Amino acid sequence: MEITTRERNAYAKKHIENEYHLRRWTPIRYIDNTKETGLKNDTHCCVIGKLISVKEHNMRSSDGTYVRATVIDWISKQYVSICFFHQPYALKKYKKFEGMEVFVSGKACYDEQYGWSIKALVTLKPFSPSCFRVIPIYSKIRGITEEKLSTHLDQVLAEQEEETVPDWMRGRYRMCGINEALRYVMKPETPKQISIGMQR
Repeated sequence: MEITTRERNAYAKKHIENEYHLRRWTPIRYIDNTKETGLKNDTHCCVIGKLISVKEHNMRSSDGTYVRATVIDWISKQYVSICFFHQPYALKKYKKFEGMEVFVSGKACYDEQYGWSIKALVTLKPFSPSCFRVIPIYSKIRGITEEKLSTHLDQVLAEQEEETVPDWMRGRYRMCGINEALRYVMKPETPKQISIGMQR
């Protein structure tokens, strides 16, 4: 794995000294984005709809601005707001998706005055079948972005570890191989893969 000295030092602060350690840096939780759920109050939801606007607004109680994106949910036909505070880059990042069909996931909340909103946003991007997947959430490592961590994990998972459990034992207890288990735990595609990987 090719990493910079700064990245190596950042990993070392979390006691990740080599590729073996990184392959054991398991997620702290998983987010199930494997199906469209529609809007459900106070629950993690996956919504597909049209992004109709992304605008910058002034704060009411203090100086400064925030960005609000508005999506129409295809199932309920309700307007859903997603607000970005202290994220000035959000306007440029999401403005290009206006008018497109998008996939949104996060905690949905309903307010009688303001209607539906998505808090703790996980995903907002153009919809495609690849949006339906499990998202592993890792502990933050200062100096390593989520994108960089994902790249490094792909690199180390591409390397094959030697199998230490005999074939007869894996067959008897219906366990997958070590490399499959690591892939299923670190980069799962379905909830079932997580359970198979954890069993190993």
